[in-house]
Amino acid sequence: MGYFLIKVHGWSYSKNSFLQLPVDKQNEVLSWFTRDDRKGSELAVWGAGGITEVGRKLNAVIERTRDERQSGNRFDRLVVLIDRDTRTVEDCKKLIAGWLADAGLQLAGEVILDNWTNGTIDLSKTPPEAHAVNTLPIVLPPTLEGCLEVFLADSLLAVSDHDKTIVEKSRELVAKIPDEPYLLKKRLRHKAALGSALSIMSPDWVFGDLDEKLTVVEWENIRAVNAAYTRLGDL
Repeated sequence: MGYFLIKVHGWSYSKNSFLQLPVDKQNEVLSWFTRDDRKGSELAVWGAGGITEVGRKLNAVIERTRDERQSGNRFDRLVVLIDRDTRTVEDCKKLIAGWLADAGLQLAGEVILDNWTNGTIDLSKTPPEAHAVNTLPIVLPPTLEGCLEVFLADSLLAVSDHDKTIVEKSRELVAKIPDEPYLLKKRLRHKAALGSALSIMSPDWVFGDLDEKLTVVEWENIRAVNAAYTRLGDL
């Protein structure tokens, strides 16, 4: 997400932490972004550390907003980006709607994937006051089962015959490797296959982590990827 915010939508990474959130520094990443043409508007990208943690993060963001006295320090938009895995569209919508309801966000309508849904929360004030918080749910891959790494690798298949060969051979290699001791989870195999393909495409980056390797591809020029992130332009 950070890649598209910077490359496509004009945001810049900031070293400042504008608001305090309960981040587990051992397992999570919280990055802040700003835009020169939007002074006073900041954007945070919080890697939750697994889908089981997303609900707790949403609770923290809503609680932080509910208790904030300065209106300029309240969050007014939320993007919830998750992996589809084996879920149906209805499963994803139900999961996200449940998280938002548990966090105290009152939606004006049903959750629709890749569309903004208006909502409000009740601020911790007397007399009561409502604050608008609109939510954009994004699920990847948009139409097929899998996770972000599968979606990105599949997107590379359509770039060129060379990229297709690299992705396919990387997947074949990873498929032959036993689970012990490195690939104990299915998600790790997807990461390994994508990371291997990107390392071959740009050998100079072979020692970087996966986030660094992702920057070797101009994802904004790949139609499927660009379409999936196009609504980030609304932020």
